[in-house]
Amino acid sequence: MKKLLVAILMVLALMFAQSLGTTSAAPRQTSSSTAMSVESQQAMVKQYCAGCHNDKLKSGDFSFASVDFTHPDQHAEQFEKVILKLRTGMMPPAGRPRPNPDVARAFTSALEAGIDRAAAANPNPGTPYLHRLNRTEYANVIRDLLGLDIDVESLLPADTRSQGFDNMSEVLSVSPTLMEAYVRAAGKIGRLAIGDPKMTPTQETYRLATNFSQIRHVDGTPLGTRGGIAVVHNFPADAEYVFRLALVFTRNTFLFGSAMYGEQLEVAVNGERVGLFDIDPLMRAENNDFRTPPIKVKAGPQRISASFVKKADGPIEDIIERPERSLGDDFSGQVPGLTNPPHLQTFSVMGPYKPTGVSEMPSRQKIFICRPANARDEEPCAKKIISGLARQAFRKPVSEENLEELMGAYQDGRKSGDFDSGIRMALQFILASPEFVFRFEYPAAKIAAGTNYRITDLELASRLAFFLWSTGPDDQLITVASQGKLKNPTVLAQQVRRMLKDPRSEALAKKLRGAVAVFTQSRRRAPRCLFVPRLRQQFVCVDAAGDGTPV
Repeated sequence: MKKLLVAILMVLALMFAQSLGTTSAAPRQTSSSTAMSVESQQAMVKQYCAGCHNDKLKSGDFSFASVDFTHPDQHAEQFEKVILKLRTGMMPPAGRPRPNPDVARAFTSALEAGIDRAAAANPNPGTPYLHRLNRTEYANVIRDLLGLDIDVESLLPADTRSQGFDNMSEVLSVSPTLMEAYVRAAGKIGRLAIGDPKMTPTQETYRLATNFSQIRHVDGTPLGTRGGIAVVHNFPADAEYVFRLALVFTRNTFLFGSAMYGEQLEVAVNGERVGLFDIDPLMRAENNDFRTPPIKVKAGPQRISASFVKKADGPIEDIIERPERSLGDDFSGQVPGLTNPPHLQTFSVMGPYKPTGVSEMPSRQKIFICRPANARDEEPCAKKIISGLARQAFRKPVSEENLEELMGAYQDGRKSGDFDSGIRMALQFILASPEFVFRFEYPAAKIAAGTNYRITDLELASRLAFFLWSTGPDDQLITVASQGKLKNPTVLAQQVRRMLKDPRSEALAKKLRGAVAVFTQSRRRAPRCLFVPRLRQQFVCVDAAGDGTPV
């Protein structure tokens, strides 16, 4: 199965690469033995079709009277419908004279060949919409750019889907509120990636789903525990942090699991216990606020968890055996004889308090490719760092104008702080820039409206990377595109094969899998329609998800 999936992805990628590397599509092949003259086409239409599809009757809102068979491209949309109807046997209607199957095939092949020839001579690739990064692409680009995994769902709103895909530019709308979200995200990511010892204390909360059973062990929590949550949290500074927890309560303000005694709630950082709470089963909702004392934590990604100490293990013998979805009925947590222990509802991180600095972390190691030895070295080092970040973020070499603008942001940050503050300000400027948020494709200069033109190699590199990886092009792809070599079919195929070997190409499989899942669900919900010629071209529809009754 895995080999089959890889083969499918390879074919799709090569087809995509070839379509971008050429300016016209190859016409559908038509053998000379099935070629049909214009006169023969007109004769067939007159004999079998014109009786209904004329200017007087205009059946199906279509007439052959004004159709020029020497230029089928002028009526391509109508002819495509004609081809479909003839190939599926839907026309002529049941009970009416029909042409010989070989004649019908020759007729449709001739129409196809004429339409394809016109399309090849005058290709129309269409006008691309302004494409912004969706949530998945945004998170992946941040990961590759800064080595930082972010919770993008808490930063940006959900994207609209079209035909199962969430990266269709025509539905990726833009609003002032959305752009404000991108600006806020840039500020937060800049502080997380570089650190900020002057950051004001905040609270970040993780909420657990109500359909999540907390009876069993959760991956990432310490052994010997059950339920709870484990996450990798990015701490902005070396400082003290307070962990705050709340349990699930029923609608009548009693603790869920009030029939269980001796329960304990544990908080851990990187697997080491930093807090332990005894749970009173008779506690009231107003007391549902557990807080650890201030805990010293270093900056950067750290695994934190909150879980319950497991008191027993083995089969559970209750009066009634209930499903694992333990919160389906919150009152069941109060019934004696049913094993429903307390459940965690929220897990919050409050801080930083009393910051002492910022430790080295993966994102800082990726950003700070140089360190200034003195004040005189700061600006050259800043230029080196900023130009490297902007090159990958903007997906192209940085112009002098862009670099000057970014250095201005660096200077603003440097005046109010230190070298790190200047880099952080420049990084936030990069992440909030339209050049980062949007994938611009500029038309060729001095070109008439409606004229086709070839996209640049750098634009091709972005298309290819976001198609295969759902992220921006890497340094090698940008370099090849900057040299003008990517349009070469041989070089393009080499890059496609290289990119498919990269683990990031799994993003393409995930996109296709997601689209298939949405399509499958829609097929299950939609009626199944069958064409029955004997019923005068009627469609009989039945409930595909039910017992087959007509709808």
